[in-house]
Amino acid sequence: MDSAQFKSSLTGILKTCCVLIGISAFTVIVMGISLVNERKENQKMVKFLEVASTTGKNFEDSLSVYTEKARNISYYLLGLRPVNESGFVKFISEVEKIGQDLSLNIKIKTSEETIDPKKKISEMPHLLYKLSFFGSYTDLMQFLIKLEGMPYFIKVDNISFQNPNTVETAELKEIAQNINISIKLYIKK
Repeated sequence: MDSAQFKSSLTGILKTCCVLIGISAFTVIVMGISLVNERKENQKMVKFLEVASTTGKNFEDSLSVYTEKARNISYYLLGLRPVNESGFVKFISEVEKIGQDLSLNIKIKTSEETIDPKKKISEMPHLLYKLSFFGSYTDLMQFLIKLEGMPYFIKVDNISFQNPNTVETAELKEIAQNINISIKLYIKK
């Protein structure tokens, strides 16, 4: 082999080696970058797992607190509807006390109502009370505010109000009732 051929072969081998070295360097760089990204992802995952391990216990504690509060709320809501006669009497006593506190002479009547059979199925069980007293619009509003604050499930069904200035004598004011309210007290059966 002469020296020209040898140089040409050597140049070819060197070029091939350079190309292979370039490809290898490119591959190493790309793999290195990929490994760096994988390492960052692994570090994020390790941090996430550390946080998740403490969060599980906190979640269980939070769930326990939530269910306890939900249970208490459920008991409270069930207590808003009286079950028996003593609960109904207690309700009436509390309404009378509100009247006394507001200096209103409240008359309370239990009322029967006629219910459409179709409506009766969808309506919750309740007692209907008719309340009547003499007072001003302010008295009515104060009474309704107090009634709303009672720990019972109540619906004001109807309100009738007549201007108290239309009643002239003090004697008539004692027996007159210019405010009539129908309320439903929802009960448990």
